[in-house]
This record gives sequence, structure tokens and C-alpha cells, in this order.
Amino acid sequence: MNKKKLITVITALSCILCLTACAGNNAGSNTDTENSDSKSSVTSDNSNVELTSNTKLSGKDAIVPEDERPKGEMTDEQRNEYQKAYKKVLDDVLEYVNKHKTEDSDNDLYSYSWYYSGPPEYVYQNALLLNQAKPNMRKLQISELKEFLRTHLDSEKGFDEFLVEKTMPDGTKYMGFDGTPVSEFNDEFRKWLAQIQAYPDVSGYLGNNCILVWCDADTITERREEIKLPETFSGWVNGTVTYRTFDENGNLLNEEVIIDANNHIYNF
Repeated sequence: MNKKKLITVITALSCILCLTACAGNNAGSNTDTENSDSKSSVTSDNSNVELTSNTKLSGKDAIVPEDERPKGEMTDEQRNEYQKAYKKVLDDVLEYVNKHKTEDSDNDLYSYSWYYSGPPEYVYQNALLLNQAKPNMRKLQISELKEFLRTHLDSEKGFDEFLVEKTMPDGTKYMGFDGTPVSEFNDEFRKWLAQIQAYPDVSGYLGNNCILVWCDADTITERREEIKLPETFSGWVNGTVTYRTFDENGNLLNEEVIIDANNHIYNF
């Protein structure tokens, strides 16, 4: 083999070795990155979306699958631990309520005292304690609610569009809501809400069965925004949908009525 050919072969072999080494280094680098990512992130059980600690879990992604929940009855020790934990939730609410009571609390259906009387069920916190829900559940935002309402209802007529003439047993005529379209609207809303938020924060009774969404927090002491929604379809026309904001001390800043069908108020 002459000198020129020998140099060419050596050069080619050198290039191949360099390329192989680079490929190996890149593969190792990718593996390190993947290992690092796997330590700092969690993959949702219900999707292929990679989730970091700051990711909010939408809809069913926030629900712990049945096969990952504790099996069988609680032991006495587990039951005692659960009861103590949920009592702590209620005690925190009671302390908060007592701190924010006003002279009008007893006459206000939406007063602070309601949060404890009953008491209502703190659904999401309860589901967390029972390992039925995952932390970091995404919450409904007021902008999303208003957009849904604008899309599904006339922004001026609201549910008034479903008013029809009805007749009392004595023959008296009156205007009442047609239950069919209201029920259909409610069904559509429930399906839509379930895709955003798996569990309400609070479920209870404020004149009508209702749920509360804490848009920015999981506990009453931390929440600054709150949406009240009907829990049953009749609540859309017999109750109110409201949005309330609070300061860092928990004092009410503003209450906005979004829907009050009885008084023909539609603010979305």
C-alpha cells in the first residue's frame, strides 16, 4: 500500500472513531438528563403527559386509580389517624370562622359561620386523606366559568330564555322555568367541570345544595378566590352563582353575583 492510500485509510478510521465516541457521549448525556428528569417529575397515571411538581392535575388525572388505593377496611390505628386528620381540617375552619364572624353572620346565608355549621363536607381535603385524590389538583378559574356561560347561554337573557307559561291547579297562569333545557345545561356543565376539576373543595347547603371552588388554594386559610356553584340543576334557577375575593387576612373584599335567575341577573 503506497503512502497516500495509507494516510487516507488512517484518516477515515480516525473519523469513524471520533463519531463513535461522540455518539457514546451524547447517549450518556441523554441518559443522565432522563435520569435527572425522572427524579424531579412524575408521569400521570391517566395520560402520557409528564408532570413537574408545579403542574396542576386536570380532571381524572387528579384521581387516584382504584387499584392504587388502600384495600379493605381501615385498621383501628388507620381510622384514628384519619379521624384526627379530618378533625384538624374542621378545627382549622372553626378557628378561621370565629376569627371572621360579624354581627350579621346569623342572618347571612353566605356568612362565615356557614363554613362550619353542619358542617359542610370538605370534599377535596377528605379525598386526599383517604388517598382517593392526588395533590396539586387544578381548580376552576372565574374566567373559564364566564367563558362557558357565554358559550352556552344568552348573555342577556340567561336562563330567562327558558321561561314558559305554566298553570297552577286552580287555573292561575304564571311564568316558570322549563326544567328540560335547564337540566340539559346542568349535565353539560357537570361534564365540562369534571374535565377541569375532579373534586369540589366544599359541598353543603346554602339555601340550595351547592359546592364551593377555591380557585387558588386547597384550604380556607389560604384561599383568596372562591366560586359558589349549584350542586343540582334546580340550583341554577333557584339559587345564585357568586364569585368572592378575600385579602391576605381572610377579610371579604368583593362579592360578584354571576347568576341570580330569580332576580334576572346575568353577569358573565
